[in-house]
Amino acid sequence: MCNVCNGTKKIQLFTSLADCECVSVEPAIEYDQGSGIDGYFTRGVTMWKVKGEYHRIGGPAFVWPEGDSWWYKNGELHRLDGPAVERSNGDKSWYIDDEELTEEEFQNDPRVLQAQAV
Repeated sequence: MCNVCNGTKKIQLFTSLADCECVSVEPAIEYDQGSGIDGYFTRGVTMWKVKGEYHRIGGPAFVWPEGDSWWYKNGELHRLDGPAVERSNGDKSWYIDDEELTEEEFQNDPRVLQAQAV
């Protein structure tokens, strides 16, 4: 049995997928400059997908030409070190596991506090 996920195929926070024997890791596919993705023509949008889901570690999974950026993990809006949606006009939205939070809720969330402690 895998000593990383104990056979659950669920990776805990701060665990590398590369260390898990149960999960096959595929490189992210970067789509850029006018790719037709999911029925949309995405002129100038750069996006990353892994196994068909929007996903990127360490950066936004969507980068729009006007400067907006959206952070996704396993197909869900998610970010523990800042807002998951940053718009070019300065607006920000905070999400953890696809759940939208106020900035105050985000700052006090135990998962954020744990991430900051590492």
